[in-house]
Amino acid sequence: MDGARSARDTEVMASAVVGRADELGRVSDLVRGARDGRFGAVVVEGDAGMGKTSLVAAACEAVGEDVLVLPGGCLPLTSVSVPLIGLRTAVRALPREERPAFLSGAAAAASMSLPVAFDEWLGEQLDARPVVLVVDDLQWADPATLDALMYVLAGPVERALAVLLTRRTGEMGPAGGVDNWLGAATRLPGVGRMRLGPLSHDAVADLAAWAGRTAGHSA
Repeated sequence: MDGARSARDTEVMASAVVGRADELGRVSDLVRGARDGRFGAVVVEGDAGMGKTSLVAAACEAVGEDVLVLPGGCLPLTSVSVPLIGLRTAVRALPREERPAFLSGAAAAASMSLPVAFDEWLGEQLDARPVVLVVDDLQWADPATLDALMYVLAGPVERALAVLLTRRTGEMGPAGGVDNWLGAATRLPGVGRMRLGPLSHDAVADLAAWAGRTAGHSA
């Protein structure tokens, strides 16, 4: 990534966390917990434009090279269904030889043990270093992604793993909505739920001031 692109990304993430100190602290605590060998997960929910994705990205930004960050996301596909799309995208940034082999080929679509296979692969990564698994736009997750995530979330709480999920409220996806899934997932130990609402008037003023300072520095 070139310096200009990195600077732009940093500015976007910085603007997203103005007025979100408490929320950023909570998500960052999960990331730090993974580094300390503890499991934790959160589903960050909110309407479009609330800054869910940028908040999670900001929490991951300070992670060192000793932590593996797997940044995935689901897509609003209309004519096809891609099994485990949220996890396929999460491992896509890895070198090809490090990606789980079971995610390739037709066999993956037909396998009944994909959640177990992914969890075992994840366990192998955790043997080497802490892991932060990110899946964005959970509202568009296919059933296989939801099943695999449920299996991971129900795993041992001693693992050095943080799972950060985002979900846009008020939108149905190919799995027919994730409300029931969320209800079951957030009853598991270590799994929480956080709603992002509109910024307060003070936070909006702070954001405007921040934007003004940033524009002045870049002029």
